[in-house]
Amino acid sequence: MFATATNRVQVRQRGIRGWAIWSAPRPARAMALTVDAVALILGVAAIAFRLDRPQIVLAPLLICAAVAIEGARRVERARHSTGTLHKDLQSAWSLAAALLLPAGVAVVAAVAMYAWWRFRAGRCRPFAWVFSCSMTLLAVLAAGTVYRITESGLHDVPAIGGLSSTLGVLAAAVAYEIVDVALCGALILLLSPGTSRVEAFGDRTTAAIDAAALTFGGLVSILALYEPWAMLLALPGVVLLQRVLLVDQLAAEARTDTKTGLSVAGWWHERASAELAVAQARGTSLAILVADLDHFKRINDAYGHLVGDEVLRAVGDAFAAGVRGKDLAGRFGGEEFVLALPDTDADRAAAVAERLRGRIATLQVPSRVEVPDAEPVRGLTVSIGAAVYPDHADTLDSLLRVADTALYAAKAAGRNRISVAGSPAVGPTSRGADTPVDSDAS
Repeated sequence: MFATATNRVQVRQRGIRGWAIWSAPRPARAMALTVDAVALILGVAAIAFRLDRPQIVLAPLLICAAVAIEGARRVERARHSTGTLHKDLQSAWSLAAALLLPAGVAVVAAVAMYAWWRFRAGRCRPFAWVFSCSMTLLAVLAAGTVYRITESGLHDVPAIGGLSSTLGVLAAAVAYEIVDVALCGALILLLSPGTSRVEAFGDRTTAAIDAAALTFGGLVSILALYEPWAMLLALPGVVLLQRVLLVDQLAAEARTDTKTGLSVAGWWHERASAELAVAQARGTSLAILVADLDHFKRINDAYGHLVGDEVLRAVGDAFAAGVRGKDLAGRFGGEEFVLALPDTDADRAAAVAERLRGRIATLQVPSRVEVPDAEPVRGLTVSIGAAVYPDHADTLDSLLRVADTALYAAKAAGRNRISVAGSPAVGPTSRGADTPVDSDAS
């Protein structure tokens, strides 16, 4: 869950003392160690309290979890190799353990399954594995407690009847998700304070994946209540869904430019066309910005293409961070970028373009990572052309041509300028370099 954030903490791994957690920010370190300690205490207490009770469902549950892990192992390694944040379906079996087993046995089962999952399906830093395991353990204990309280409390309610177990499973799944997402997201934010809430806690897609995994866990539990070995029937569905997740991830990667993290040209064009259709239907405006990094060839010639790629990535990050969530940023190729800004007229488009130009001017990109005292690449400039629907054109291709013409007008006027179609190019102003892009500016 938080591999991307932990990768930013670079420490050579030499035993426990070399774990990256010791160099993490103090709040993140305190939270991780606290969660680990609480999980250890509660886990030991739960094991000591109920471990002597035999459980017939333990063997089939562990076998099913192991088979599911082996069936998804290659898929998970492929997904881990991308280095991106992603979800898996291990919570299905952890939730089943919480619902079917006493607390002590559930703790043992959850730790065993998580250990097998991490060693067979993926790799992560030691402290991240310990924290993830602790987080799973706490989620299992919370889900089991909520299930038993809910089920017993509703069992004798006449209006509920036989739904008490189903409602208990639902409440347990919600409790599991809250603990899992809250702890994971909080640590990501502490490790990387600049991380957005969506990146830390997930979006609708990750929530849907969690819901699917927990639904499988609930179904497995209900099946096991009647026949423990019937949970084998859930295996094909879990393994298949795990493979579907890889397809979705590959599709998302195909829509993303690898150097900048922005949308590729084709995907951006498709999304911008949809936004233009919305603007036409609602009678609102849509601004198109075409930006070109000035003298990019000089950067490649002076520093090399690897540094040039880092510059493109920094510029892409600046564009992505400098627009609203509903705005669309993409890379059209080379050093050219495009943005679509819904509900944006010419004046606001000019303001956004100027602020983006100022944001680029403040960038400093390391030129030689292996040389500590090397001077960074600075003084970057960008020229931006803008066109607005319905003022300048009524189709996306026409808007792009008009914005591109305005871009060349900005370059002809001396570069490091913005130009709105039909207006003269404007150079740096007093509001440029030091003014952050306001989320409401466009």
